Amino acid sequence: NRGPRMSFARLTIEKKTVSLVLTIVFFLGGIKAFLDMPRLEDPEFTIKEALVVTNYPGATPAEVADEVTDVIEGAAQQLKQLDKVTSISNRGQSIVTVEVQDKYDKDTLPQVWDELRRKDLQDYVTFLRKQLLLVENVAKITVWGEQQETVFVEISRARMSQLGVSLDSVYNTLSNRNLVVESGNV
Repeated sequence: NRGPRMSFARLTIEKKTVSLVLTIVFFLGGIKAFLDMPRLEDPEFTIKEALVVTNYPGATPAEVADEVTDVIEGAAQQLKQLDKVTSISNRGQSIVTVEVQDKYDKDTLPQVWDELRRKDLQDYVTFLRKQLLLVENVAKITVWGEQQETVFVEISRARMSQLGVSLDSVYNTLSNRNLVVESGNV
């Protein structure tokens, strides 16, 4: 009673050799495809959360909250790119957690982190330094991690030759100016 269409199960039972060979071919093909599959050893992922940890030795949690945490939170909350700001004020330490909105990716995040680092930080360091110097038995305050502002100038030699300007004249003009002016944000 074989009709024009033979069932798959019956065909595999009757043609054992063909079924076994096809099974082995598919199995080996699967192994080869798995081994040739591209994969990253260290997959790329973007961290969208940052911790701002500030030590304030000897301060109570209330002092840390008033003098450190609130100031950092206020500065961070001015950034439009942030989704959420949370904080913990412990004895002698402030921990502020900031989360960036999901619409920012790996290409735009460095700019967000840079803005967060710069947000009123120098003003706060100056204020905190003055306050700490008023504390009895404090003679010297050392600030760690301060980055000096640096400007990098890239000069097109082709454009300079078009304009008839020498490299020495550019150096002299820049060194004579030697003005430090905030450049703003792009």
